[in-house]
Amino acid sequence: MLGDTKGIIDAEANPVKLIVKRSEDILHHANHYLYGTDGFTDTSSGEYRVNSVSGYDRMVALLTGNKGQLDLKFLQGVLRDHENKPDTTCAHVNPARTKGHHSRTLDGIIYLPDKRKVWLTKGNPCENEFLRYKL
Repeated sequence: MLGDTKGIIDAEANPVKLIVKRSEDILHHANHYLYGTDGFTDTSSGEYRVNSVSGYDRMVALLTGNKGQLDLKFLQGVLRDHENKPDTTCAHVNPARTKGHHSRTLDGIIYLPDKRKVWLTKGNPCENEFLRYKL
């Protein structure tokens, strides 16, 4: 994802293909291909993909259901969300899954290009504070 004061884009790329989605409003992304896999090799397995799709769907529902009312606290809450355990937006290692499919959220990012501000958390957002950076 890239952005500036004129808009934001979400790019999915590999050496063969590039897909770019543009928005002047809001974008969100997940750990799986969102725009089709034609020309891409999707190596995400069933267990991993279920988690990513579930967390992404929940994030989209929260964001679209509250459009026009999105503030920093709400956005942080979206990234900390644990609805639909164990397949949540804020993902934690699920020991019931095969070891090769242990994954978790590595960080959370909230970016406001028009304000030139970004909030980052290292590790699971539910366990760490968001730090503000001014660009």
